[in-house]
Amino acid sequence: MREFVDITKKYGVTGVLACWLWITNSRVEALENRLEHCYQMQMMKGNVNASITHNKSIAILADEIKIKRS
Repeated sequence: MREFVDITKKYGVTGVLACWLWITNSRVEALENRLEHCYQMQMMKGNVNASITHNKSIAILADEIKIKRS
């Protein structure tokens, strides 16, 4: 916490932005790691069930956009 105060005093708003980006980056990296672990667990479970059932892939297509001319 002391480092945050020192950086703020020395660099001002730029220092606050840099600290905020660093904190946000660490949170995103932690989230990515948890999601990757979850995905790996699902893949391992899926490999066990793959021999029993077949998974279907579904795509959702958007409706055509119509532009009204006045």
